[in-house]
Amino acid sequence: MQGALDGKESQFQIDLPDIRPRTTEFVLHYGECTVCGQRAMGATLADFAGSGSGRRSDRSRVVSLATYLNKTGGLSYGKIGALLEQLMGLRVLARPCAGR
Repeated sequence: MQGALDGKESQFQIDLPDIRPRTTEFVLHYGECTVCGQRAMGATLADFAGSGSGRRSDRSRVVSLATYLNKTGGLSYGKIGALLEQLMGLRVLARPCAGR
């Protein structure tokens, strides 16, 4: 083709960022009562759910995603587990635990 360029046009490609799991360790201190011998443990993340403390719910992003895929997309928890492992290298139990 001969001739001059008349202009230019942009094209865009949108892609998702890399998905990498983030692990958060929660260290729970525990001990035994010196009077009655009963075991005591510090508060767990679930103890803060719905407490009105302004803390984030005990639902992790993984659990939220699994719930969304199950309820909106109709995927079984087994398929969701396989998807999480393929996309993120994250191995999860394939059981309906999203509501806990």
